[in-house]
Amino acid sequence: MARKIIAGLLFVLLTLSLSGCAGGTPQKGALPREINATYVALPLNVPSIVAKDQQLFEKAFQPDGITFRYHNIVAGPAQTEGLAAGSLDFASVLGGTSALLARAQGVDLKVIANYSMSPRGFGIIVPAAAPIKSVADLKGKKVGTAKGTIAHQLLAAALAKAGLSTRDVQFLHMELADAATAVQAGQLDAAVVGEPLLTKAVASGKARLLTDGEGLINAQIVVAVRGEFAKNYPDLVRRYLKVQQQAVDFVRAHRAEALAAAARENNMDLKAVEAIFPKYDFSLALDDKAVQELKHTAGFLKEVELLKPDVDVDKLVGELVDPSFLPQEPAQ
Repeated sequence: MARKIIAGLLFVLLTLSLSGCAGGTPQKGALPREINATYVALPLNVPSIVAKDQQLFEKAFQPDGITFRYHNIVAGPAQTEGLAAGSLDFASVLGGTSALLARAQGVDLKVIANYSMSPRGFGIIVPAAAPIKSVADLKGKKVGTAKGTIAHQLLAAALAKAGLSTRDVQFLHMELADAATAVQAGQLDAAVVGEPLLTKAVASGKARLLTDGEGLINAQIVVAVRGEFAKNYPDLVRRYLKVQQQAVDFVRAHRAEALAAAARENNMDLKAVEAIFPKYDFSLALDDKAVQELKHTAGFLKEVELLKPDVDVDKLVGELVDPSFLPQEPAQ
């Protein structure tokens, strides 16, 4: 009788132990059954396109029985909401503005790499026949772009260089595609848009470029991970970034093949892709330039009152950025 009781207790303890490994806080040595990450092909995220096309992430995690799942979520706030809810583990292509706002709102995420910088990938356009010749001429004019985005940040920086602020224009919060269309139709004085909208608008002959972001912003996109995932699975985070670096290396070594894949994925003309691609720097480095850009972006968010005035920018960025997972990038 006593043996039966002991055997029963051992069975119960074993069952509880196994159920503890299946959910909740992972046990030592346990791995997740799947990894969930965002996939964003536009504006021209060539490394992501290559990684998906060649199933690099799937192949990297399959030996451990881990299923890698892509989620086509473009909007930054939707990506950070996924991280907060635990439905996403990686926000693979996330605007620096979205990362900062989410962290300031208490979302547990870490920026673990730079994804890209593309100052010339964003620009201010005006109707082709408009008398507007300089950014200073935008004073009092209707300017459309998406609030709290890189495009908005470019507008603020360009106006500041011209001795103006966003209060000196009639700012209209609009989706970038809608703003580009309105400028081409002559219904809006100016719009701030990114690629490929920028190139398409100018190529239409109905809009012209007033200025791009060169010398004004770096148009920073980052890679972010859910804080709890990074804490529980640091080796998997390192593996993720090794694969990301592998994709970047492939783009550098096989540019023609990579751009052809990007043209197919985004249903774009190959010549347009070849013209736009040089505007992008896909280095993963979280160097001083990258960190300072996040601080500049945080300052912009305070200026437009999306961050509270009392937010300590240095502390916010310090809590957000963690370069410890990065692989050593080959010398250029």
